[in-house]
Amino acid sequence: MIWILSFAHFDHGIRTDSALDNELVENLAKKHGYKFYSKQGKLGAATSEQKAREARYGFLNSVVSSENADGLITAHHQDDLIETSYYKYYSWYWS
Repeated sequence: MIWILSFAHFDHGIRTDSALDNELVENLAKKHGYKFYSKQGKLGAATSEQKAREARYGFLNSVVSSENADGLITAHHQDDLIETSYYKYYSWYWS
């Protein structure tokens, strides 16, 4: 199996310094020759975690569709309990 990777970053627009995250991911993608997709959200500081997740996965799923990808791997902060739970389950399942 050959994996063809692309990077995608959704900036929720919640933190004032969030553009730095986008810049970091974009620079890493370019440095290693990967396609890079990004979207700027304007959700605001009062946005719920659920709304932020829906916006993020809406964007990520559009990237998956446009790339005709077989899957999606996410990296997010460790306080996101749902994504962390999935990660732990699938890490155990696939090991």
